[in-house]
Amino acid sequence: MATDDHTDERGSVIAVSDASGVGIGVNRYDEYGIPAATNLGRFQFTGQAWLPELGLYYYKARMYSPRFGSRRRANRESIQASGINAAACCAGHATTSPTAEAG
Repeated sequence: MATDDHTDERGSVIAVSDASGVGIGVNRYDEYGIPAATNLGRFQFTGQAWLPELGLYYYKARMYSPRFGSRRRANRESIQASGINAAACCAGHATTSPTAEAG
């Protein structure tokens, strides 16, 4: 089903409509960008991709945690310590080499 995203001045997706323009949902966020459980679509606060499995926003080269209010670049040690399967998690997305250190 084709949908259209409607954004505010920050680029946050605040509403979603179907192809004929009929509203099918309203997206809401708290002051830190944490999306409501009922939000629709992959793109959310400031137009960034929300990864619900991780509870993080994907900001191109960095991840953002609205719960901790910080942006992080993962290094090899933090990925290994987390137990996240980075290869499976990032499948289909450009990634930095797992041996690259955060700068």
